[in-house]
Amino acid sequence: MGATFITAFNEPYDVKYAEQVSSPILTFGVIVSLLGTFSLLLLYKFVSSGRIIYTLLVALWLLALFLSPESYFVRSNTYNTLNWINGAATGAIFAILYTSEIKEKFAR
Repeated sequence: MGATFITAFNEPYDVKYAEQVSSPILTFGVIVSLLGTFSLLLLYKFVSSGRIIYTLLVALWLLALFLSPESYFVRSNTYNTLNWINGAATGAIFAILYTSEIKEKFAR
């Protein structure tokens, strides 16, 4: 999510870039990312519905990722590194939520 906002603020202005930013799929992806931040707060507070909401939002984020238009410019190493860390953190959260003792705290 952080990589999305870093890239959005550092893109050069050109008609084809503006066209890409105005895509409804990208707008949907940003909304899902912001809701994902809210779901992380629910996970932090061990709200039982937070686990389901987080899982659904990750699935919607992946859908938006695959449906988004191709990028017109080459991504930097910083973007690729942040994107990799995001995927690793998401996978770690899933592993902790569904396979560790923490899953019992959500059963309340």
